[in-house]
Amino acid sequence: MAHQLDIIDGKASMAYVGQTPWHGLGQSLQPGSDIETWRRESGLDYSVLAAEAMYRLIDEDGTASYHEFPGRKTLYRSDNLKPLSVVSKDYKVVQPAEVLEFFNQLSEIGGFHLETVGSLKGGAKIWGLAKIDDGAPIIADDIVRPYVLLATSYDGSLATTARLTSVRVVCNNTLSRAYSGDSKSVVKVRHDAHFRPEEVRMQLGIFSDQWEKFQIEMRRLAEKQISDDFADAFLATLFSRKLAKRADGSLPDVRNTRGFKEVMALFHGGARGHEMVKGTAWCLVNSVTEWVDHSRGRSPETRLDAAWFGAGNDLKTTAFSEMLDVIS
Repeated sequence: MAHQLDIIDGKASMAYVGQTPWHGLGQSLQPGSDIETWRRESGLDYSVLAAEAMYRLIDEDGTASYHEFPGRKTLYRSDNLKPLSVVSKDYKVVQPAEVLEFFNQLSEIGGFHLETVGSLKGGAKIWGLAKIDDGAPIIADDIVRPYVLLATSYDGSLATTARLTSVRVVCNNTLSRAYSGDSKSVVKVRHDAHFRPEEVRMQLGIFSDQWEKFQIEMRRLAEKQISDDFADAFLATLFSRKLAKRADGSLPDVRNTRGFKEVMALFHGGARGHEMVKGTAWCLVNSVTEWVDHSRGRSPETRLDAAWFGAGNDLKTTAFSEMLDVIS
């Protein structure tokens, strides 16, 4: 099993307040904990340092020689000296302490509430998630809350990214509005540029308007009744784009895949909060998000990484945006 979560002395490098997150990992903190407590309990009490990237050659007589890798450097952790990656000399690092201070300032100035912080892949990817407000009902008692997610990486897999995301309270499904073409719900800072937290915080003001639009879009889905045939066809199209082709170039029968069957089972009554939204486009989208967040993947840590940053996040945002398109 792939092991992506950073474990030190038996503790997952993740901390949270409130209910245990859907991934079931990390240390529980008291509300109002100071930023140093967050740093310590989340396992982010280290710095990312740089050293020259070197490689070793062995001559025919067995003599070893060491050579510098031009234009590259090795990033490593200050606490355990473990390497994180080899990157360009120009790679700008956003330290774990900077990520935490970003949220500390949001809490003091903007009333945001930090809810979870953590790292994956041995500390090569870190993030924080802060609640913007208590959210609003999409339909009946189906409440969705807005969050800002800030993440960065030390292996080049992710630009420093702040984006608007949401959590559906009844099931803890996560859904981002940062789908293709939506530039106002996400702020990205490449690693060849300096991270300027003040500028990013100013851009977060745009998220308030985007949250209003996000709610309108979710309510459109909740008000749209769909048939079983529509759900079957929509899901088959969605999953077909994500399947690997056979050697002859053809696609396997998507309806026989585990994912398709599990999502359809959720749509037909297995999803959390199903009674509030059954038979709607919102129900089908949430069946996809529930499967991605709670079932897809080999372990909680790989599931979390994919659901927030990888193929799982892409699948969820594609389902949301394409559903909006087809019901228009």
